[in-house]
Amino acid sequence: FGTACAALESRWDSLDEILPSCLENQVLLDYNKEHRGPLLWITAPAAVDGLKLLAAAGILGEPGTNFGAGANSARVNLVGSASSWALLLPRLRQLCAAPARQVWARVEAARAAAPARRHPFVA
Repeated sequence: FGTACAALESRWDSLDEILPSCLENQVLLDYNKEHRGPLLWITAPAAVDGLKLLAAAGILGEPGTNFGAGANSARVNLVGSASSWALLLPRLRQLCAAPARQVWARVEAARAAAPARRHPFVA
């Protein structure tokens, strides 16, 4: 348990270095920076689907609507394997470094290209 807690804390330290630039660029309105648990919750601007925002960066998440949040929210599991983390971190870094205009163009392209994703356990 101690090893897992240390790994999760290290992952959050990395996220705290990256995600503030997403807030500054207004790509994200918020993330759960005070609640450093096993899930990263992101909140996109109101008109943006949080899941599509993540998908535009090549990140698989879960829609916030499955958990009582708005469509502009999504969550990402942070306790996956080291190889999953090795994929997630640079993708988040790239998303947060991109100009907002470029991010919104990718989100719009993802919206046009794919139908809405449904959770496999929800009818």
